[in-house]
Amino acid sequence: SMPVPLVMLLVIIGWVVFRANDVGTAMGFLYAMVGGYGLGLSADMAWQIRGLAAFMLVFGFGLAYAIPWWEKRSQEGTPALMRARVRVVAVPLFLLAVAKLSAQAYTPFLYFQF
Repeated sequence: SMPVPLVMLLVIIGWVVFRANDVGTAMGFLYAMVGGYGLGLSADMAWQIRGLAAFMLVFGFGLAYAIPWWEKRSQEGTPALMRARVRVVAVPLFLLAVAKLSAQAYTPFLYFQF
């Protein structure tokens, strides 16, 4: 099977290809994604990602890749109880993230504007 980071990379590149209007725009997006125009955050994004939000972003990114790796590693000769530890940590964290995102802002249904 294909490793999770490789699948994620292919999905991201696929989204860029389907989002762009032409090949030049797609190449510009990909160039920007690898830092071609600089690696800093724009002022529009920097004010939103500070302190705890920055930590949670990095922590969540790490968990997204660590959990599949840990589950695969723990399936090799370990009891089911040990494998369940990953889910005992991951499921409450996921529910906490969903609750935080749900409470953050109200977004009306887009098509009511038309």
